[in-house]
Amino acid sequence: MKLLATALLASVALCNELKLQLRNIETGIAVPWGLYDYDSVTLDASTLESPKEENNDQGSYCVDAIYDGETIPCFSFLDVESPLHYNLVIDVHDQELKKLSLIHNPEVRGIEPLVRNPVKGPEPPAVKLKKTTKTYQDKKANKEATTAQFSSEDNEDENKTWFQKNWKVLLIGLIVYNVIAVMNKQGEVKQEVEENQKPLGD
Repeated sequence: MKLLATALLASVALCNELKLQLRNIETGIAVPWGLYDYDSVTLDASTLESPKEENNDQGSYCVDAIYDGETIPCFSFLDVESPLHYNLVIDVHDQELKKLSLIHNPEVRGIEPLVRNPVKGPEPPAVKLKKTTKTYQDKKANKEATTAQFSSEDNEDENKTWFQKNWKVLLIGLIVYNVIAVMNKQGEVKQEVEENQKPLGD
């Protein structure tokens, strides 16, 4: 019997009440907007007191929540439309209230509370980030491509005649020959002039 009473007391202790109120932003007047009960262990939720739709004027409102004597201000900002079609989503983690949200749902009449636990999302597989290096085959392929380019130029040189390959050397040789020939010619002319100027009496 004591065990049953303890279990009943524990289940009542784990149930939490959540009171919503609509607050007009311009006037600051807040009106009650329903009382809800949820169990963070079994993830059950129920409506204790439904919001009165006839008291609510349509327009923009802040929705406040009162939970364990603390106020959660303006967890949702919405334009209230009658009739009400909302889900009150209560996110719980480690049996503690973490987040509240109101989601429009046309299939729901009034405000229906839902309790949910966070679920682990998909994790992408861990991939090592590493520097990509070229393999021996890649380097060899690049080297062959560049050597093929130079080898085609070498082939063009091989197809030329000896005169086409060495014309620069021949030109330099010809210039040097002409310079030496001109210098010799000037030397001979100078020698003749000197001989002509010598007196005949010697």
